[in-house]
Amino acid sequence: MAPIIINGHKFDPLTTPELKTDSEPTTPHVLVQQIGPFLIVFAYLPTFKIQPELMKDGPAAGASFVAISLHKDVTKNDLKDVVKVFRDELNINRIESAFDGLIEVYVDGVEQLKAISEMESVQTIEQVTDVDINVDRATNIVRVSDIRLDRELLGLSELDGSGQFITVTDTGIDLNHPALKMAMDSDYARRHPVDDSEGHGSHVAGIIACSLQDAGEQAPSCAKGIAPGAKLIAKAAFAESNDQGIVRKILNGGVTRLLTSQYDSGKVQSRPRINNNSWGGKARSSNDSSPQPAYSAVREEQVDKALYKRSDLLVVFAAGNDGEAEVKGVRKNQIGSYAAAKNVLTVGASMTDRPLSFLEGEGDIYDVNGLPGNPDSVASFSSRGPTSAGRRKPDVVAPGVQILSTWSTSKQAHTETEVKLNPKHNPWVLASGTSMAAAVVSGCAALLREALLLDGRFFKQDKEITSALLRALLVNGARDISRGKRGPNNEQGHGLIDMVASLRHLQLDTGEDAHFGIGVLSETPSRDSTGERHSKLNITLCYIDQEGPQVQNRLSVIVFAHHPTGGSTKFDTKSKPLNNTQRITIKNVDSYDRINLVLNPELIIAPIHWALAWDFY
Repeated sequence: MAPIIINGHKFDPLTTPELKTDSEPTTPHVLVQQIGPFLIVFAYLPTFKIQPELMKDGPAAGASFVAISLHKDVTKNDLKDVVKVFRDELNINRIESAFDGLIEVYVDGVEQLKAISEMESVQTIEQVTDVDINVDRATNIVRVSDIRLDRELLGLSELDGSGQFITVTDTGIDLNHPALKMAMDSDYARRHPVDDSEGHGSHVAGIIACSLQDAGEQAPSCAKGIAPGAKLIAKAAFAESNDQGIVRKILNGGVTRLLTSQYDSGKVQSRPRINNNSWGGKARSSNDSSPQPAYSAVREEQVDKALYKRSDLLVVFAAGNDGEAEVKGVRKNQIGSYAAAKNVLTVGASMTDRPLSFLEGEGDIYDVNGLPGNPDSVASFSSRGPTSAGRRKPDVVAPGVQILSTWSTSKQAHTETEVKLNPKHNPWVLASGTSMAAAVVSGCAALLREALLLDGRFFKQDKEITSALLRALLVNGARDISRGKRGPNNEQGHGLIDMVASLRHLQLDTGEDAHFGIGVLSETPSRDSTGERHSKLNITLCYIDQEGPQVQNRLSVIVFAHHPTGGSTKFDTKSKPLNNTQRITIKNVDSYDRINLVLNPELIIAPIHWALAWDFY
């Protein structure tokens, strides 16, 4: 019988005494294991709940900060009762937050930890780890006169993101930077002033929406943001920065509140429907069997659950900067926690054509006398997939090497080294990282949302545009830049973002029917679409799935390419394990007489929002 893996524990059901019982389970929570055609039911024991690493590195060595997820049947009133038990019976006094089925506390020893695991309402106990703001290779250069932002790589149109609101979950945004004042949502900034003493958040914000209108004559014209007409909402989410650049998330309710508080509290007309996250969990050391942490009930599951409930909220995550971490000589399984969630758009970094030189300890830095970089290549530091659950990540890549953008004007944001390089605290710097790439994609998503709302042709209200549709349009338009092994793959995902190709799905210049479709699927119908003849056809299906390590709803697309002489060739997006972002590329499509796209719902257990995008090349 195959071993059972639960929360990092591995058990053989035939040899593990705890699993053998002739009596009825004493807990209403059970573990179901499929063995061939049979379903075997075991009691969900306290042993299963505690993360193995926690016992190895946590309370046994002293106080430890842990996240406790509760079972799904636990109500808000039950949550209050659990917190009361923690305080009154277990003497746990440092309770940092309790929100949406997640409690974060400090425990003082193994006995306290075991007592928590004995509580019926507890599902898992995991150690809270530090997160990284994904700019560990950032380099600040004062020579900015002959550099340019790589907008040409994206083929941007005159769209500027007007009417779109974007949350930047980061270190804050410099409210005094002249190029960021126009980008800030003034109403929100007045009620929730958030400055940036680090600089990272301001750099990310500038890539998304830097406006040069009031930036002054010294502002580099090439640093204009991707969507300068969009409005930004700053969510300062980090504190306790250390000398390795690692920061700890300000908890205040866990990742659910962190990602959704602005969305939930915003007015309908100004609700931020894009949330940029240029941060994530660090990959573990190369000594581990895999640097990719397992899908977690306190991280990825919380993200997927929140986004399933908010179908029009697109969350963009940086893939991470651990691309050079190896396991047995192989670079894989490096995607940061949170970025491994199913319902987020995960972004890796590609190179730019800016002249570069390699500096030991700094990586590729701008050098006017250096060799041009290759924009059709993935940056060496960009984290590779797959996830621990086997899903392909990242989803796409975007330019993330030596990107020029705004920096905080705060003196606190400048180290001694930076002051030597730039004694006037130049508020424009170059930085590299998947942080920068994620910001590029968030700006592109704002342009797509704006285009989808033009003249009410496609949608009349913001809430009608789902994250599944934005993901499908961006993924289907992405350009393969893989060398050797053809994409999609775990280095580039589905390829380099190409806004010309993504916007072409809307057929804005032709007035013809758009090349996308959306819907909510709660049963098992089929949907057919017939396409014109052309040389190559890309088809992408995205849907918003419920939380869980594997896909909970199984939906794929089948393509029947009909031959002029009769018969057809079948293509499909089935994969193991199935992804909720899937793409097919069919070459020589002009040799077929007719193309039919059919949605194939293998298993639908709850309503899901889906989107299908297709285009000819």
